Amino acid sequence: MVPGAAMSFHEYLLIFFALVVALVVGEFLTGWRDIYRHRDKITMSWLLIAWSFTAFLLMLESAWGLWLQRGGVSEDSGRYYFTLIAIPIFFHVLTMLLFPRIGKGGTPDLPTHFERNREAIFLLGMAILAVYMVEDLLLRGAGLWDRQNLYRLLGIFLLLVGISSGRPRVLWPLWSIVTLAVVIFIFDVRVELRDID
Repeated sequence: MVPGAAMSFHEYLLIFFALVVALVVGEFLTGWRDIYRHRDKITMSWLLIAWSFTAFLLMLESAWGLWLQRGGVSEDSGRYYFTLIAIPIFFHVLTMLLFPRIGKGGTPDLPTHFERNREAIFLLGMAILAVYMVEDLLLRGAGLWDRQNLYRLLGIFLLLVGISSGRPRVLWPLWSIVTLAVVIFIFDVRVELRDID
C-alpha cells in the first residue's frame, strides 16, 4: 500500500479476512477455556481436544499461507476472493461443531457431542481441503498431482475413513496421521514458497 493512496478492494478483503480469522481464533480459545474451566463437571473427550488442535493448526496454516501468497494473485481474480472469504467462514462453522456450549445449561458429555458431530466436522474438513485444491488448480495453475494437492487428497481420504469408521481405536491413529500430514504440509509449503522468492 502506498501512503496516502486509497485502499484496494483486495486490501479491504484482507482486513475482513483478518477480522474473521481473529473471531475464529477467539472461538478456539474460548472453547478450550470453557472445557478447562468446567473439566470437573463434564465428561472429557481427548479425541475432541486432539481434533480441535489439528483444525486450529490447519486454520493457522491457512492464514499464514494466504499472507505469503498475497503478492502472487491478480487483483481481479474473483475466485481468489471467494476463497479468501469462504475459508475463515468454514473454520468458524467448524468451531461451532467442535465446541459445545458449556455453562449454565448443564454438563455436556464431550464424547457424545463429538460422536454426534463427527461426520459434519469431517465433511467440513473435506470441504476446506477441497476449496484449497480448487484454489491451487485455478489460481496457481498447479496440477492435481502437485505435492500440496497430494497432501490435500490424502487429508480428504483420511477424513472419509473417519466418517465411515467412528471407533476411537481407528480415530486416534487417524488423528495422528492427519496431524503429522498437516505439520509436514506446513513446513513443505514454507520451503516451497521460500524457494519461489
